[in-house]
Amino acid sequence: MFAQLNTKTEYSFLDSVVRVDDYLNMAEKMGYKQLGICDVGNLHGAYHFALEAQKRNIQPIIGIELVFELESLPVSFSFIAKNTEGYKNLLKISSSHNYGRHRFSDIGSFLNNVVLVVPESYANLSALSQIQAEVYVGISPTGAEGTSHQFPYLPFQSVRYLSQADNESLEVLHAIRDLMPYNQELTLSNDQLLQRPEIYEKLYAKNYPQALDNLEHLVANISYDFSGKLGLPQFDKQRDAAELLRERAEVNLPAGEDYRARLEHELSVIHQMGFDDYFLIVADLLRYASENDIYCGMGRGSAAGSLVAYTLGITHVDPVANNLFFERFLNPERVAMPDIDIDMPDTKRSELLAYMKRRYGSDHVAQIVTFSTLGKRQALRDVGKAFGMNEAELSSLTRMLGQRFGSLRDEYEENPKLKAEILRDSRLQKVFEIATRIEGLPRQTSTHASGVVLSQESLVNYVPLKPSDDLALTQYEAPDVEAIGLLKIDFLGLRNLTIIERLRELVQKRKNVHIDPLHIDLEDEKTLALFRAGNTLGIFQFENPQMRRFLRNLAPTKFEDIVDATSIFRPGPSQFIPQFVARRHGQEKVEVIDDTLTEILAPTYGIMIYQEQIMQVAQRFAGFSLGKADLLRRAISKKKGKEFEELQAEFLAGSLKLGHTETQAMEIYRLIERFLRILLMRLLFSVQDPHSLFHSLLPDGMDRKK
Repeated sequence: MFAQLNTKTEYSFLDSVVRVDDYLNMAEKMGYKQLGICDVGNLHGAYHFALEAQKRNIQPIIGIELVFELESLPVSFSFIAKNTEGYKNLLKISSSHNYGRHRFSDIGSFLNNVVLVVPESYANLSALSQIQAEVYVGISPTGAEGTSHQFPYLPFQSVRYLSQADNESLEVLHAIRDLMPYNQELTLSNDQLLQRPEIYEKLYAKNYPQALDNLEHLVANISYDFSGKLGLPQFDKQRDAAELLRERAEVNLPAGEDYRARLEHELSVIHQMGFDDYFLIVADLLRYASENDIYCGMGRGSAAGSLVAYTLGITHVDPVANNLFFERFLNPERVAMPDIDIDMPDTKRSELLAYMKRRYGSDHVAQIVTFSTLGKRQALRDVGKAFGMNEAELSSLTRMLGQRFGSLRDEYEENPKLKAEILRDSRLQKVFEIATRIEGLPRQTSTHASGVVLSQESLVNYVPLKPSDDLALTQYEAPDVEAIGLLKIDFLGLRNLTIIERLRELVQKRKNVHIDPLHIDLEDEKTLALFRAGNTLGIFQFENPQMRRFLRNLAPTKFEDIVDATSIFRPGPSQFIPQFVARRHGQEKVEVIDDTLTEILAPTYGIMIYQEQIMQVAQRFAGFSLGKADLLRRAISKKKGKEFEELQAEFLAGSLKLGHTETQAMEIYRLIERFLRILLMRLLFSVQDPHSLFHSLLPDGMDRKK
């Protein structure tokens, strides 16, 4: 069976219109059983490609094309990993090249289980015979050049587009890359179009049957194992992590049996899931921040539901007092890395990164790559420029694009003015069509706003790296880094925390008053009065005119009211604002479908505005554990409609077992389903209680200082 090896994907920036997932889908339909990618200069798409290929029962073949100096000549080599060891060597080869080591001798120790493919024009270089690796000469179906050499041929036709319609899109993309006008008289060929495997076999069999035999022999021995579990970095090699975590958590544990029971439960789950060191590492970072006067906020996201995080000083919101769920953070029924977000002043982020680098070593810490893509305006402008449109024409066209429409195709369907403009001009039609085809392609790398990754061994054993300003940058995106099992921590620099820091400094300087943002009175009447008056200009999340009007109508009298306001004032829940206000002031009766929901929905006047409320409903009404209730919540928040419906039978069965009627159960289910439907329509982003608490504590502190 033929294997396509030399496909350039979207990660060969501005050199291919092949999107990885589309490539896999089409190859699967064509009947490919082995499939490769070989991007230019990087491995950005390699891990995602490999995992997705394996899900489709396609054997992935990972390659990379790099230019190295050999015999004083720049030679374009393609490297293919034969097995897991070869894949790890590919990580090192790619990293070495990205760090500017471009002589072939620099990578001599990384060639075990790596295959080299060279262009025929360089196949007679004498130095190739000295390389301790399997070497092939790559050829296309149209034929070899006839150069005399000692190496076997390998089918290596490049692919850069998947459909005939994208042929011209590729040429325009190349014109954009080269800053040249597109030659509309260009004769287009199909050389780089993905063909069915039997077509390639027929083309190569005619002139190079031995090349097909070589390919079959090579791919028969290629396989990768990505199943190995990574160990987290050790915080203290002299102490047992579980004992040390318990010891430190108990220091600040509030009194009470409920706190003790909660702590024991959390420590058990944390140890069971192998995350003792994770908590110690994050707590140490926050300790350093505190000792160096770096204010890191109260605690945001699901981590605020952890009592262990609270006792360690990672968060500053008491989850027991505020009825926050640990299962939102760590769920023993869903094995995944914990996700702790650390917010800090944007001017201090580099200090924490520098500490991590000193503490764990520069080869163990890296930031995470992300990509700048061709947005709809940029795509339209770039294609138009390649077609010779002048600046006035480009500006006139892009000004017609609206803010509320998504892609260019959405614009075309929903924006009558734009559609009419395009239909009147055949050139514009061509420009617009090609722009829709390249929209969303990566254009260049950037750095993830917050993600930092930490490893026990040198990172290059797990991910390919590239240089950045202060720390190395992974070549893999955040989802791939997490899928590998590396420890990821989010360090987000917030301008609002910088403002708070400067306000504190000003108050200290001018009034000689020290303000500790971790110990402010949340029920301060003067501050609440500012919110009731809507006097919140310059206050994070509360300066919107509609929000200020809502605050005046709501008339908050306690901090909890501000938390509710933060949550309900979002697309989706905002439709319930009139009801919420009316019920709060006794102008409308609070009604719930079933008495079981009364206690759960009473704090929000019978209106479901928190995802935690779904978990509570599932727990009380259907007997779900909080862990299973979190699976239900995730099915909602991640828009996994099928998974959500699969839980329906269990929800209904559990409801009947607890004495509810089928009619009652279906009514409650439909209430939750409605919540899901709004999510799927992208009309609702209802944040969890910990998130809302953070985004209420932050403006409360800002307003206090104001």
